[in-house]
Amino acid sequence: MPTSPDPTPRAAQRLSRTRWRDPRLLLGIVLVLVSTVVAARWAATQDDRVAYWSLRADVRSGQPVSRSDLVKARVRLDGGSQDQYVRVVDEFPAALSALEWSHDLRSGELVRVASLRAIDSQPAGELPLKVAIGAFPNDLQSGDLVDVWVSPPQGDVVGDATKVLPRVRILDLGGDSNSVGGALAKTVVVALVTNTDPAKALAAVGRGTVTLVRVP
Repeated sequence: MPTSPDPTPRAAQRLSRTRWRDPRLLLGIVLVLVSTVVAARWAATQDDRVAYWSLRADVRSGQPVSRSDLVKARVRLDGGSQDQYVRVVDEFPAALSALEWSHDLRSGELVRVASLRAIDSQPAGELPLKVAIGAFPNDLQSGDLVDVWVSPPQGDVVGDATKVLPRVRILDLGGDSNSVGGALAKTVVVALVTNTDPAKALAAVGRGTVTLVRVP
């Protein structure tokens, strides 16, 4: 006896097509999409963070400011402190090449307006010094300010140490060499300021042992 075909698959197909055509289902999908878009835009408008400059790495007082020191950071600050920091949209008080850090700062800190200061003057010349290891701070870096002192040669007990160059900037720390009484020394290049006589400076540092004292 022939059997009639099972109507279940056809009924299931009709039911599936009917559900997708249901206006209530389509309306629900539209409402979900609209709600998602509205919520995203509302959240974006509520983000009141501002882009400020922060530090990529530690910097020291007197070190020249470099663009590579700076990285953008979006933060929210209290109304009373907003003007104390440099925003990304703000102009710097001078070209970066004419600025230096006024104090030590740590990586990740926001850049304060007071952290930047103009470099006093451009170097009028460069003076290389042979300085024995131990006669300068171990952590001395380019950009540091130092007083250059000269003391009598080793074995000479006559005379006192003399400050021959006050507050000069370190431009470069060269390699080590055996050049000061057979002791290990380093070539340190300092900047000469305006009105400094290079000949007198060279004669002064050649009279004895050079010592560098870092100053704030």
